[in-house]
Amino acid sequence: MSAPLRLKRLTIRTPFGPGSATIDIPFRLEERVTVLFGRNGSGKTITLDLLSALRDGRYGDLIRIPFGEIVLETDDGGTLRLHRRGADGDEEAAVELKYSLSVPGHEMVNGSLELPGGRELAIEQLLASQVPLGLVQRLKSGRWRDRIRGDTPSTIEVVRRYATRFISDFDFAREWAEPESIRDFRQSLPAITYIRTDRLFVDRESEERNERAQAQQKRTMLMVEHLSEKLAAVIRESDRKYRQLSTELDASLPKRLFDAVEEPPTIGDLQAQSLALRETESRLRKIGLLKDSAAHPDETKLSEEQRGTFHVILRDREQKLAAFAQIADKAERLLESLNRKLHPKTVSINVDSGYKVRTADARDLRLDQLSSGEQHEMVLLHELLFEAAPNTMVLIDEPELSLHVTWQQDFLEEVAAIARLSSLDFVLATHSPYIVPESLVAVMVRLGEAP
Repeated sequence: MSAPLRLKRLTIRTPFGPGSATIDIPFRLEERVTVLFGRNGSGKTITLDLLSALRDGRYGDLIRIPFGEIVLETDDGGTLRLHRRGADGDEEAAVELKYSLSVPGHEMVNGSLELPGGRELAIEQLLASQVPLGLVQRLKSGRWRDRIRGDTPSTIEVVRRYATRFISDFDFAREWAEPESIRDFRQSLPAITYIRTDRLFVDRESEERNERAQAQQKRTMLMVEHLSEKLAAVIRESDRKYRQLSTELDASLPKRLFDAVEEPPTIGDLQAQSLALRETESRLRKIGLLKDSAAHPDETKLSEEQRGTFHVILRDREQKLAAFAQIADKAERLLESLNRKLHPKTVSINVDSGYKVRTADARDLRLDQLSSGEQHEMVLLHELLFEAAPNTMVLIDEPELSLHVTWQQDFLEEVAAIARLSSLDFVLATHSPYIVPESLVAVMVRLGEAP
């Protein structure tokens, strides 16, 4: 499967309604990081919300932004234009989106999509009476807090997510017949991961059974605890693959040794291979991914036949350790950053517990004993490294809200390194002058300022 397209430019005309200034964002493709910098009210958050809603086809959220026109350009020369026609500020009025799609190698497609408006008020009343409180919380007209996902969807989006749980006769799909050409274009764009930096808690559903009935119970847990559990599960899966591969290779080793007809490696090549493997083992043990270790003989004392045997054994060991390759770089990066920022505390990971924190005097520290700032830092770094899939676009709104001033100063350089490591594109919205170091001023796009 080919990699998704990358976003080259986004233009939002009259983002706050007639008379408001155009937002023009050329994405920094080479650096893979674009920083939207401006005062409150300059359009930073609206831009992130619009990108997320457009990519995922959440038109209910999209039309709540009173833009006049959106122009989205991709790195292959494609262009999507959405021109809004409807009564500004009238939540009950229908909205028409006229679209124009130009994709290399295809004819231009033009059309319009009419989106309902007035039915939302009636739907809200239905939601308010029927949605379980554990799922969403009503914030204001047309807006909800999703306790499961941690975001603030529109009424329409709540219905799309949870209608089957509480409304049996509501056919939402029929209301939104998206043109196939637009859908295919959207799905060719990078998936969006929208990280909100104010999340310390996550709701988790658990069920307990008794003799009379099945009861559903909710409890609130810290986000760092939740992510620690997820990390432990990832490590356990890598450990399972490692042990499974070890069993398979060990079982076939005698046959492969007798079948080997390769020229035995030189002592120098064997020493280099053995040294590289010992360094890999040491690194994985330091990270917390590997518990066992292999004994390595003195290569200079091996006969020619023994050198051939040892070469096969080393090659098997390399294949076994490859089970940890996908998470080793990310885990190492995360631990290096956390231990630098949480010093004198130390953070480690292991198969059993995920994250483990110790004080300077070697006492274990529960995750809920970390400060809110320390928890935010762990959550943010974990999500960037382990939750965002390769070729994803990651949106972060005002990361400075969760970062100490001293941590803000190296945050962007860290994000740039993660972008290269994980093949991610970042779009950050900030009004903090500390976020952007001198070396990365070129990635800034200033909003709300005269050119």
